[in-house]
Amino acid sequence: MMRHRIGALIACLFVCFQARGQEQQDAYGPKPARTNEVRALYEVNLATNKGNAEVLVLPGLVANRKDKTVEVQVESTGLKGNDLAEFLLVGHESSHGYEALLWSHAKPSDIQRALIFIGIKPGAPRNPLLPQLSRGGSRVVLTVREKDGDSYPIERLIFDKTTEKTLPEEGFVFSGSLRIPAGVKQAGELVADHDELRSVASLYSEPTAVLDVPRRINQGEVYGQQVTNPELVSKGGDLLTVVMTPAPSDGKPEPKNLNLLIYTSKGTNGVVCRLSEKEKVLCDEAQISSVIEQVVGLKKESGTPFVHLSFGKELPLTVVSKVAMVMTMMETMDVVAIEPPTGSELYYRAFAPNNEWLKPEGRPCQPWELHLGREQGKVAGALIWNEPIYSTDGLQQTFKKQEVKVADAQAMQKHLAADAQKRKEAGQSALPSVLLVYVKGGLNYGELTTFLTPALATHGTVYVFLQGAE
Repeated sequence: MMRHRIGALIACLFVCFQARGQEQQDAYGPKPARTNEVRALYEVNLATNKGNAEVLVLPGLVANRKDKTVEVQVESTGLKGNDLAEFLLVGHESSHGYEALLWSHAKPSDIQRALIFIGIKPGAPRNPLLPQLSRGGSRVVLTVREKDGDSYPIERLIFDKTTEKTLPEEGFVFSGSLRIPAGVKQAGELVADHDELRSVASLYSEPTAVLDVPRRINQGEVYGQQVTNPELVSKGGDLLTVVMTPAPSDGKPEPKNLNLLIYTSKGTNGVVCRLSEKEKVLCDEAQISSVIEQVVGLKKESGTPFVHLSFGKELPLTVVSKVAMVMTMMETMDVVAIEPPTGSELYYRAFAPNNEWLKPEGRPCQPWELHLGREQGKVAGALIWNEPIYSTDGLQQTFKKQEVKVADAQAMQKHLAADAQKRKEAGQSALPSVLLVYVKGGLNYGELTTFLTPALATHGTVYVFLQGAE
């Protein structure tokens, strides 16, 4: 689906979040009412723990490295029993208190800093729509403590109408929020400190949240199914504490980090696999079915393994496409977590694109198309841009096709760069940094990646459509 170059996408999302967030801050729901009390408590905690290197005091929280606890002051938003919820815990500046159970009086970035302070290892954000972001961190347990000392796992605040139970008490993955990319205001800071959500812990896989759910869950999968537990409802404005601690070890070893190479055996000319862990080869010249069986066994032993998937340059693209379908299924079933590609490799889901994007009418925007095939024994092609033309009433859309031949990779990159510069000088919006690649049958993986490599620096998102025999 995409190479691992998502800075432009994050920037776009962040700008949208900021714009919407400013509008919604005044439009939706209640606001925290106990800010002054929490600020006063912060001053007391600073004085009490002055000079103690084992304790980190930040506004709204106290982290104790010796006890391995982070205590966050939170406030009930006042949701009633059976109200819809999408967030367990959001920052106090969030505009989504109307669908969250608790406000945190500590900033998301301060919570992230505190978790690291007590020794919990962060991972990388995970988003079901961008499956390459799948690297999880350590597990964190969240416990709600009331004023009278009663405490319970935070999962008990939510009732699942499908299972007719509260959420499984599995803890959360310390993935860490996305960071704002270079070239954008507040670059390097957590998106969770600035977007409209301010999510600390969501009920679905939210890439801006500090803490991720332990399974990949699309927002639409659970919307309307998860409601507040009527047996554990707090009055709006009640001050509570959420205690964050490392999840106890289940005795399992850390998930495996594997390398899986799909290639053609010189001895048999058949498609085979090599599975390895660091320098240790687990199997070679193996059928993919036997490799899948072995990977399933490793998952049972130590959790979902992280797999770096690569393809031999000689592999026909038709084979790469079939493997991509299999790996998509395995990742969807949580059998594997595919790591981001490296170098000139393409992310494997580039070969499992959305077929609605085959034609301009089915796309949300119009990036460059690259049509590739062989001409006189060499790989060559054409760049095509479908310029949208709107009727005077704006209701009808047609497309004006612009095409330029590109004899090699350098010619393609030269034209892309010249077009981008021309649009910039004319004050026009840049085209999406995406290439929709249409490939005639017969090309192999190496030929495709060799042609694409020069363009990946500026057009890192690639989708490949195979078009049969030449």
